[in-house]
Amino acid sequence: LELTYYFTSNFTLFLRQQKVQTLRKLILNGIKFDNENNLANLENLSIKNSLGNPFGKGKNNFHNLQRLELEDNEIELNRIVLKAKCESLKFFRIKEEELSIEVKEKFNLLLNFDAIRVKLEVLILPFNIELYLLPNLKNFIVKAKYLRHIEIIRSENYSTEKQKDIADAIKSITKEASRTLNFHPKVTIILPTNVSGKARADSANYVTKKQLIKVQSNDSRNTGIMIQLPFPAGFSVNKSNILNTIPIHKDIDGLTTDSVGNLFDLNKGIKPATPLGICSIFNYYNIPTESKYIVIMGKGKLVGQPLACMLMSPLYNAMITICDIYMENIKTITKSTDILIVTISKAFYVNDGFVKPSVTVIDAEINRLPQNVNENLNIIGDVDHSAYEKCKYYTPVPKGVGLLTVASLAFNSVNVSILQHGLLSLNLSQIIRQSYSVKKTKAVKKENKKS
Repeated sequence: LELTYYFTSNFTLFLRQQKVQTLRKLILNGIKFDNENNLANLENLSIKNSLGNPFGKGKNNFHNLQRLELEDNEIELNRIVLKAKCESLKFFRIKEEELSIEVKEKFNLLLNFDAIRVKLEVLILPFNIELYLLPNLKNFIVKAKYLRHIEIIRSENYSTEKQKDIADAIKSITKEASRTLNFHPKVTIILPTNVSGKARADSANYVTKKQLIKVQSNDSRNTGIMIQLPFPAGFSVNKSNILNTIPIHKDIDGLTTDSVGNLFDLNKGIKPATPLGICSIFNYYNIPTESKYIVIMGKGKLVGQPLACMLMSPLYNAMITICDIYMENIKTITKSTDILIVTISKAFYVNDGFVKPSVTVIDAEINRLPQNVNENLNIIGDVDHSAYEKCKYYTPVPKGVGLLTVASLAFNSVNVSILQHGLLSLNLSQIIRQSYSVKKTKAVKKENKKS
């Protein structure tokens, strides 16, 4: 019997009317029922997308249950197995996107339950539960004499496809706002170089750039202005003064002194594109930041500093340490964090010795190698691939955070137009959480299936 998003009351009535004593295999997707059910002959049980405890307060006798699979549930594992009396269980598999601390602790209790390991042969667990199993896992393996296969599911990563999903969500928000408000943004990009592409640090170039910004700012057709950053190495004259020439309502990079003042309030002003894109990762995948310890390696004004401010705002409420590669005991600091964000412009600097198991690592840097160094890989990040093996989640380079930076710049180009019309700016973080996150999308799909 396989049921998907079937109404609870109807399912309970079904069980009362049907002779389910002979049922051998049951697959439940989005189902919760509260009655005590006589499923004594059930051999195969699969539960997906269930809210709460799928069995309510009922006592179910699964003496013959041999295979139990749990996937993407908000469930109390001990109620399913401890009270179900699964003495014949041979195959037990859990696949969860996110497990709460409470569920992990109850799973530890499960490992101490003698009945489940009487005949168990195969045990498959999610990567993010691994740390909570020790030392109970070792004790469990010793006592489960028939256990022949145990597997920790490998970590997931924000692959190119997943990063593209976030970028597409930001683009969708941008297009919808532009269409609804009938705005057609025009952005002017100013290069801090001369015609030949070489840096000019002389005063003439400095004055020319300031005058050019003022001219473009006064042109009503230009809704946004940005200066291509970073400045070349030879350009060392009054960089901040040049940036501050851009009016706050046309600053799509969010880097002027006036814009920086709004970093702690996500409802005001324009936020720098790369930090905005990184925050979108947390919002889209519902990665918790509340009271989490986050370390940012890199104190730059483009990413590190503004990102630290944004993550300390009430919406994220994270505990932040911002540092660089010269800090003493840097590995001790990075190994203690739940989330590590790297933006230091040091190719493959962060290896597996910098991170602890089950950490989330976001690589926000691009390093370009000469073509003759590696023909197949001339763009690399700050994080060495050896660190990926320990990560619960990580972002790749290329086609990682860079995709989100570009999409966030497009969003900012519309947001400055909104400010210029005297309207409140859009809060991208809040919009993604409320309408585009994976958790929200799943909930909407469930409701659509029910209706």
